[in-house]
Amino acid sequence: MSQYEITHRDGKPYVMIPLHEYRTAIQKDIESKAEEYFKNKSYDVPEGINPIRYFRKEQGLTQVQLASKAGISRTYLTEIETGAKNGSVAAINKLSNALAVPLDALVKPKAKSA
Repeated sequence: MSQYEITHRDGKPYVMIPLHEYRTAIQKDIESKAEEYFKNKSYDVPEGINPIRYFRKEQGLTQVQLASKAGISRTYLTEIETGAKNGSVAAINKLSNALAVPLDALVKPKAKSA
């Protein structure tokens, strides 16, 4: 015997499940699709381009829009993009969240000197 009720509406059968189970199933589906998307997504940034600027432009955002979304000043964002400032860990994390890219995609390792 099934734990779910089957009902018919307009000649079509429907399965009734508890709302909590439905929401859990939907959340798992969303997480699975997001995981698949990010697994296949490339975060390669062309050489010589600031990664924050690259992703901002890729998403069609102005500096004002990104700064607002990240909760930092546009001036500070400009300084980070131009290399005048490195940006604090907190600021880079906010930008990562605002751009929906992994933190490590925004932080390039320094070149080793010989």
